[in-house]
Amino acid sequence: MSKKEAKALGLLPRLSANEKRVFQALVNNGALTSLEISKQGGVSKGRVATALETMIERGFAVPVGNDDDNRRYVAVFPVMKFIDVLSTLTHSLEARKSELEATTEVVHNFTEGAIKNVREASSGEREKRTGRSEEDIKDLEMAMDASFSGILTSVEMDLKDLNRIINIYSR
Repeated sequence: MSKKEAKALGLLPRLSANEKRVFQALVNNGALTSLEISKQGGVSKGRVATALETMIERGFAVPVGNDDDNRRYVAVFPVMKFIDVLSTLTHSLEARKSELEATTEVVHNFTEGAIKNVREASSGEREKRTGRSEEDIKDLEMAMDASFSGILTSVEMDLKDLNRIINIYSR
C-alpha cells in the first residue's frame, strides 16, 4: 500500500512538525514537563503547550500528576486508533481479495476458452503447428495459474497476519 493510499484511508496520523517533535521528545525521554519538552524537542514553550493540547485531544499524550507547576506529560500510542487502522486494512485487503478472486476466475475462464479454441482448431491446422506451440500454451496456462495463486496466497497471509494483530490488541 502506498503512502498516498494509507493517508486516504486515514491510516497515518497527521501530526504537525511541532507535534512530531513533542511526541518524539516524550517517546525518547519518558515523562517530561513542558519546559523539558521544549528543551528536548527544540520547540518554544508556547508551541509546546499548543501541541500538547492538540495531542491530548487526539490521544497521543496524557498529563500525569496534579501539580500544575510540575505537571508531566507522556506519549501514548493510541491503541484504539491502531486497532481501527488494522480493521480498515483488513477490510481493504478482504475487498481486494474478492476482486482478485473475481479477476482470477475471469482470466482463468478466458484462458480455458482460448486454449479450448486453439485445441479445437481444424486438424489440418493442428498438423501445421509445431509441438512447441502446444508447449507454449501449457506453459502460459501454468504460469498464469501460478501467478494468480501466488497473489491470492499473499493476500490470504496478509489477512491472517492482520487478524492475529487485531486479536492481540483487542484483548
